[in-house]
Amino acid sequence: MKNGTKDEYLLLDEYEQDYIKGTADRILKFLKGLTQTLEGYKITRLEHSLQAATRAYKSGESEEMVVATLLHDIGDDLAPMNHSQ
Repeated sequence: MKNGTKDEYLLLDEYEQDYIKGTADRILKFLKGLTQTLEGYKITRLEHSLQAATRAYKSGESEEMVVATLLHDIGDDLAPMNHSQ
């Protein structure tokens, strides 16, 4: 990358901007995938995430905190044993 030209970086930026525009759709897709749960749990991770975000919202937390609460389990499929970290 140290030998990249201005035009090459402008092209990369164009692709990155297109990717960034799809962020909300990717997040919704991942949330929809939280409908399965590990054995023993009574609710899915999606239900848990929605409950947690609703509690944060009703407690008057900031918009950023509500969103963070909604998304806090989004990576569980990739790293299910790292919840507390």
